[in-house]
Amino acid sequence: MKQFFSGDVSQPVHSSGIKGKTGEHIHCLFQGMLLPEEDEHYLILGTIKDITTFSEKEQELETKAQADSLTGLFNHTHGMELVTKALLAKNPFDTCAFVIVDLDFF
Repeated sequence: MKQFFSGDVSQPVHSSGIKGKTGEHIHCLFQGMLLPEEDEHYLILGTIKDITTFSEKEQELETKAQADSLTGLFNHTHGMELVTKALLAKNPFDTCAFVIVDLDFF
């Protein structure tokens, strides 16, 4: 939210995490606008909604989509994304090796 209030984010909708009173992480959705007033002051008009439960469910679904439900191992698509990311991040002159094991009828 600091980006929104500092003017770095011009979108009327912004998602951010904040700390609650007891230190817990709360994921919030801020919808609003900054209305300019006199002397470089702004009026903030909007709402803040707690979307922590929604974010947790979204993360759970993403995790389930990336892994096999029986073994817990990454599926082919997510595995290829990880390999691609690792290859792009490494020095092209360094050596590396990947071992892929395909288990059938286990």
